[in-house]
Amino acid sequence: MQVSKSKSDRYVPSYGWTYVLSVLAGLGLAGLAVADSAMTLDPIEPSNGMKFGDLTVSPYLDVLYIYDSNYNRSKNGDKAESVTLKPGFDFTYENEGPHKFSGTFWYLLEEYFDKKQTNSDQWREQLQYRYRSPHEVTFRVDQFLGTTTKNSPEGSVGYIDEDRTDYAIQTALRYPISHKNAIELMAGVENCDYKDELSSDRRAYPFDFDLAHRISEKTDLLLGAGYTIEESKGPIGSFNSKAYRVMTGLGSAMTEKISYRAEIGAERYEYGNGGSLEWGPYYRMQWAWQASRKWVWRLVGTGKNQSAAEAGNYGPYYNGSLSAAYQMNRRMSLVASTTVQYNEYNKPKRNEQEGVFRLDYTYRLTKYASLRLGTEASQKTSTDAANEYDRYRVDAGVNFRY
Repeated sequence: MQVSKSKSDRYVPSYGWTYVLSVLAGLGLAGLAVADSAMTLDPIEPSNGMKFGDLTVSPYLDVLYIYDSNYNRSKNGDKAESVTLKPGFDFTYENEGPHKFSGTFWYLLEEYFDKKQTNSDQWREQLQYRYRSPHEVTFRVDQFLGTTTKNSPEGSVGYIDEDRTDYAIQTALRYPISHKNAIELMAGVENCDYKDELSSDRRAYPFDFDLAHRISEKTDLLLGAGYTIEESKGPIGSFNSKAYRVMTGLGSAMTEKISYRAEIGAERYEYGNGGSLEWGPYYRMQWAWQASRKWVWRLVGTGKNQSAAEAGNYGPYYNGSLSAAYQMNRRMSLVASTTVQYNEYNKPKRNEQEGVFRLDYTYRLTKYASLRLGTEASQKTSTDAANEYDRYRVDAGVNFRY
């Protein structure tokens, strides 16, 4: 039975953060006044970062107020208000040579107004390397490392994947073997370690081989096969699993306006000694389209089988995300995105679906500062009613970028 809380128990303001919000409000109003007076002058150009020869570095800071209707992500969750600070930087290294480096790093601290709610912090870093030879040999490396830390309320639904460290590295080599044919080799490592001793850590080693046949000036027909070795370790022991897959699809050459890669096929998954899944759907897709100066569209998705954070559990995992960015003018921009995810679990058997819609509005105040306003709505449904919830969030704040 849920114990009702008094108003004072539910909301304990922090005067330090109240002061911060007051300063932010003053900055915002001052920025609006400056922006309004400057509207008739030259259009604002965003900062291009700091240049050091071929290296460009762009530091930034986000300061946001967030309202969350369901802090616990549970059927009867609590409301929460918080402030986040997110410093970070992006960088690129590029010249006329065949090598290109890029990356990003950020740290996020979230502090809740209600002292009974647990603050969180996390950080992320991502590196990318690209190589293209004069003979169209290409090689790329994508690397990612990040942590999430939140001392979750004991027994809270939805927090099983909250405290963790994620690491991944993906390599890909494309080697032409004739005018119209090329081979593509991909290998990587995916690692997820949970702080919760009741959760199962996961490490996977995917390997894929594709044969690409040029069917038009900018499109390849893809035929491929793949194999994944997976290790999971949790409170009920360690399991070694494996997956086999075959697929076909289409891939495009990189152009200034469009690039895509879409493959679909079938995958068989064998989970340790505890069972297996027959051949089922498998897909992976990436699509980016700059439709005009103002519109950019993106679509990504993955469908595969894997072990779950819940000890001894596994099943199909499917997701897809579509986003559209609209640059109204040099000051204002909108980004809308929708994400859907579907999971099946085997122990105990249940299905879960989650949908998220997000909308972000940005108004550029000066060359180095912007106002941000965002809203997000999500819903999770499940054959187990205890795992269902609705949630919406609103955030507002300031972004500083050099």
